[in-house]
Formats: sequence, C-alpha cells, structure tokens
Amino acid sequence: MMQDPNKFDYAEAITGICRDFPQETRRIFFYDSKTREHMPSRPDADLHMRSLFSVHPYLEKTLHQRMEKFAAEKNSAVMYGPGDEHFIMLYTGDDAISMLGKNAPIGQKLSFVLDHEIGHAVTAYGRASAHSKTLHECC
Repeated sequence: MMQDPNKFDYAEAITGICRDFPQETRRIFFYDSKTREHMPSRPDADLHMRSLFSVHPYLEKTLHQRMEKFAAEKNSAVMYGPGDEHFIMLYTGDDAISMLGKNAPIGQKLSFVLDHEIGHAVTAYGRASAHSKTLHECC
C-alpha cells in the first residue's frame, strides 16, 4: 500500500522497515529528534537500550547531546554505538532540512531521509571509512 506523500507516520515506517530487514534492524534504535522520543521498533527494544545505557553510561548522554544538536539543525543522522548498535535520529518536523526541495510533500521528504539513514545502518559501506570520502553517503 502506497503511503500518502502528504503524510508521514514514523511508527508505521519503522514497522515496515523492521518487517523488511529483520536481521539488520535488531540492533537499530529509532528516535524522533523533533520530540526527543524513542520510537520502539520491537517488544524488547526499550529493555535492550536500557541495558546498553547501563553498560555504557556515556552512551545515553552522548545520544541526547547529538539529538539536541540535530533537533536544533532540523536534521537527521545515525549515531553508531558500541558493537553493531545504530541510533537513527529522524527529525520529523515540517521544517526539516529537505534534499528534495521545499515543494516536495512532507511524507516524501521524510521517507527519503529515513531510507537514507537506514542505508547507513544496513549496507556494507554505510559508515565513513578509508575506502572513500563519499561512498557511505551513496550507499
């Protein structure tokens, strides 16, 4: 079913991503940097995240600092945690930075950005590396 390009439902988008990429998303945590809320992607996500924060105390503080930064910039990003954990921070406001231009519908803009950030987390070269200065952005 095609999503309305004028609307965006982050929870619905996460459900679809987790259904389509079950192995890759088991260690991805989703946040709305506009509301600064964790968007649970599976039943054990909150428990797993609290466990990570207790083992790595700096992680929660760093995550919140980065979320504040991206919220102020109206931007989205991925933060890499210990091991294979990824924290996707999607800014969901209508005033988000748009790579598609200001006339593109909000649903299309946010879907594009979420797909882009997921690419960083689920592709082999999604992280910046010595391979290339731009490969991670293309993946």
